[in-house]
Amino acid sequence: MPIYDMVFATDHPVGNKIMTDLYRKAAEREPGMRREAKAKAKDKRSRDAGRDTLFDLPPSSISVDTLSWDPIDSWDPATRPWWHGEPGLPA
Repeated sequence: MPIYDMVFATDHPVGNKIMTDLYRKAAEREPGMRREAKAKAKDKRSRDAGRDTLFDLPPSSISVDTLSWDPIDSWDPATRPWWHGEPGLPA
């Protein structure tokens, strides 16, 4: 829901360039801001209903877009000497 109107008037090309850049940046930020606002509202509803979260993290810090994961190969513990209780190693 719009909360304000903006009127921009200029006859200088630099002013148009500045405003174009500002609008572009705002359009890039808007989806994230919307997700954050929805997450905060959901968190507030949960708190108001008595369902607190375990950790107090801002919603923006747990975005899937910011997560990175480097897969590593798994290994079989049975290939380790300690698995079979070899002498001199903790069982």
